[in-house]
Amino acid sequence: MTIIRKKYQILMIELFVAIAIAIGIAILIAITSWSVDLKLSLVLVLLIILLIILMWFKPRLFYYSQQFAFIRLKNCQNPPIATKYDLSIGLWIAYLIKLKFIIFSDSDAFTMVYRIVKNTHQTIIHRSMLEILVVIKQPTMTYTDANITKTINRLEDDCAKRKQSYRNYSILLIKSGPVLTEAEKNLTDQVVFERQVGYNIVTINGFFNTETQKLYFLHSDKFYPTIYYKYAVDLLLSLI
Repeated sequence: MTIIRKKYQILMIELFVAIAIAIGIAILIAITSWSVDLKLSLVLVLLIILLIILMWFKPRLFYYSQQFAFIRLKNCQNPPIATKYDLSIGLWIAYLIKLKFIIFSDSDAFTMVYRIVKNTHQTIIHRSMLEILVVIKQPTMTYTDANITKTINRLEDDCAKRKQSYRNYSILLIKSGPVLTEAEKNLTDQVVFERQVGYNIVTINGFFNTETQKLYFLHSDKFYPTIYYKYAVDLLLSLI
């Protein structure tokens, strides 16, 4: 974590220095005796260069901030929790339907249900939320399987056709098995919490141990990377 934090801090310092230099150059241009047209042209070139610099820094700052948050979350994560329901059987899907989830896709590989929640009680989350829950039935299927992604894309298209609007995503993917191996645990930890063009997207993977009847997923009572990640964690806890 220390290395990630130092790299992030160095990038921030470099960015502030670049901005300070640009401001200094702009001031020097302003106090010269050059013509107004020349000054405006030079300032425009300076702004373009500064924009290019900002575009270079943005993905790198985003990457290190994400890595720092992920490592912090891992360091204080909660242990697997006992569930009230057996998440590996169809009765749980029936329970979700009672909670106004709608089955969008049901196959031998996975079942996908969803609902759109508006006017949430959390004051920070003002916009509607698309809540997607995927129950993976095939043991060999990964959380990032292309068929799951395609089905989510079809759901988005279907919502658009029916003019159902939302601005945030909470995507929960649940697998089941008798043993949580280290490899499976590492895959389950590959969560997503990011903002894309006005959309806040959170993806949380969970592994339900059929022997212990406990669910493992990456969450903590002490830290959450975004308020939307907390929303997704609270959602999952309310469903199990």
